[in-house]
This record gives sequence, C-alpha cells and structure tokens, in this order.
Amino acid sequence: MWIVGGLALGAIGMAVGGLRPVPQPTEDNTITVTAEVQGIRATDSYDIFFLLKDVDGVNYYINRGVEQGLDPEALRAYLVGKEVSLTYVDHKSLLDPGGRARHLVAVSCGDSLIFAQ
Repeated sequence: MWIVGGLALGAIGMAVGGLRPVPQPTEDNTITVTAEVQGIRATDSYDIFFLLKDVDGVNYYINRGVEQGLDPEALRAYLVGKEVSLTYVDHKSLLDPGGRARHLVAVSCGDSLIFAQ
C-alpha cells in the first residue's frame, strides 16, 4: 500500500514540475528564428499566432497579446509578406512534450521592435 501511495505522489510531483510557467527570458534560454510571415490570427483566449512560410507543426505565439494592447489586424497589415525575427523561450512542458508551442518574448521586423515581453 505504501508503495502505491509513494508512486502516486511521485507521479503528481513530476506532473506539477512539468506544468511550471514559462521562465523569464535570458540570453541562455532564448532562441531567435527568422521567417516570412504568411498570416496572423488571434484566438478566443487573446493569444496572437504567427503563421510562417515553410514552418509546419510549430506554433509561435504571443501569450495574451490582444490583452497586452496588440492589434492583430494592424500586425497582419504590417507584417504579412515580410521577414521577421521571433525570439522565444526554450521551454519544455508536459502540456507540450514535443516543444512545438513557442512562447514569444520578442518580435522584430528590420530595425523595428514590434513586441517585447
């Protein structure tokens, strides 16, 4: 009985550890990619997703971007068809074991900083 209880507590501990929030960005835990924007969409949860040319299966998004004052329509008008630099925190989670959801901490286009966390 104690073994089953111990295993259950261990599993809960691992799950909680895997559900930790995205850490604060630093030079050591961020990665920057460059790609052409094909589209931008907002979700019902106010996230803003960037659809990128030749990038499938990876979601780059600004968490609660609309709540932070970003306008998806203005971003779409300005960025679609342009090359952008997207910086995200390299973070693994049980909710995203493949690491395909990329929480953006900075977006720039040329010399213009569009967003910074």
